[in-house]
Amino acid sequence: SRLMKELGRNGVTVVILPSNLSAAYPHADLKVREALDRAAEKVGPRFKNQPLTEAAVRSAIGSAFYGVGEYAKAGSHFERSLELRRVALGPDHFNTLSSLEGVMISNQSQGKYAAAASLGAQLVEAKKRVLGPEHPDTLRSMMNLANAYGMMGRTDESRPLRAQVLEIQKRKLGSDHPDSLATMANLAVSLIHQDRHAEAETLAAETVERSKRVLGPEHPSTLEAMQVLASAYAAQRKYKAAISLRAQVQ
Repeated sequence: SRLMKELGRNGVTVVILPSNLSAAYPHADLKVREALDRAAEKVGPRFKNQPLTEAAVRSAIGSAFYGVGEYAKAGSHFERSLELRRVALGPDHFNTLSSLEGVMISNQSQGKYAAAASLGAQLVEAKKRVLGPEHPDTLRSMMNLANAYGMMGRTDESRPLRAQVLEIQKRKLGSDHPDSLATMANLAVSLIHQDRHAEAETLAAETVERSKRVLGPEHPSTLEAMQVLASAYAAQRKYKAAISLRAQVQ
């Protein structure tokens, strides 16, 4: 997962678990990919004089390509959708911002973190202006931007963003909400990278406890939180505790 990749930048060995069908069974969605390729070839000619329809179809195809791990193809369709919507709807329309977010996450999933961060910063500013600073879509974009910063090692920028999002989520959703728990795990990773290991351990331990109670002990998010806590232990040379926790994840 993206979180485990970011955690791995710290030089800590982590257990990577398959997170989707494509990772576990690489041939399972071959027919889906072929069908998407055929559909993509027809979009331009078929909707030549219907820009908003073409934009909607390309956005849908982009989402489908993204779902099967074809991030470059997804990005190309999101980019065309963005071009069409900017002209027809303007830069601040919700659908235009949705296409921009598609381009951003496609870049991030291809490892193009600088491009993703640049687009993400634009997206956050636009959503704050259009939707408000505490709208769920704004918070999601803030987290995506923080993730891009995190993957680039720009922890001084990722941690404050994550902390800001978490404060809003706790206030509006509560500490046990899955979104709050995900942000807590991400923030703990930022703390590890800033060598604030004791704080990271405290936050990660709380995340594990809440995740086990709310989501269950075998939920993927719970397992990721356990990995983060194990890394916080290892960073403090609490190797016995780290090994014991990782054994539970495996």
